[in-house]
Amino acid sequence: MRSRHSFSTDFIIRKCKGDKSKAILFARITVDGCSKEISIKEKIDSDDWDNKREMVKGKSQAAKAINNAIDDIRFRIKEKYRMLEDAGAHKAQGIYQLHLF
Repeated sequence: MRSRHSFSTDFIIRKCKGDKSKAILFARITVDGCSKEISIKEKIDSDDWDNKREMVKGKSQAAKAINNAIDDIRFRIKEKYRMLEDAGAHKAQGIYQLHLF
């Protein structure tokens, strides 16, 4: 019988220290209450971030490109979680290490 583990992936922003109007995107991976954050290395205007949808607002090419990257990263993190789950490992650190590409 498989045991259940909690798992979530959230995308958040952190405002830049020098310029508060800009923010850097992070993916926060949580497994069984243990969280790790990974920088997506994308900088956006902090006013363009939609916290509820975890996406960049707007229909510009740049917004679409970043939103597509978020979807791709979310898919790859879930895929790697499934790989670790099949192997019997369930730690956020393991997903974090696998995510580094």
